Amino acid sequence: MAIPQWLVKSNTPIATKPNNTIFILEVTKSGKLLVMGFIKNKYFPFLVIFLATLIFYLPVFIYPKLLVDRNNDLQEFFWPIYFFVKEQIIKNHQIPFWNNMILSGTPLLPDPQAPFFYLPNIIFLFLPINLGFIISAFIHTFFGGIGAYFVGRKALNLEKLSA
Repeated sequence: MAIPQWLVKSNTPIATKPNNTIFILEVTKSGKLLVMGFIKNKYFPFLVIFLATLIFYLPVFIYPKLLVDRNNDLQEFFWPIYFFVKEQIIKNHQIPFWNNMILSGTPLLPDPQAPFFYLPNIIFLFLPINLGFIISAFIHTFFGGIGAYFVGRKALNLEKLSA
């Protein structure tokens, strides 16, 4: 793509409001386009982390059975508990303290793996359980990446690109 001569001669940014735009293009006197401001944007690291997480989970979004139908603990242990809790809350309008579906019954409230006291588990009430597991894993990975970025920036004093 040819660069218009008036841009090369003027050497002015195409976008005039750097705080409101993501891409700011500047043309040097030799006719090269420079992308400025995109990496300097304060949201750039979060976009990179989100895109990396999205690429990492893309096979799971395309073929969900990679995560949820593997005969592992997610399907054998957690899925029935989340299903039982969801059914009790939605249909019976009560928080189940006792799970009578396992053997003669087990206490559900003191179980550390019960989904009661972790606020992000509320998505399981509104979404199908399998989709909830996929979105929960995606969100946890995304926020883990953001946490690793802040550790690199604040605790290790790394630059924005290296963090």
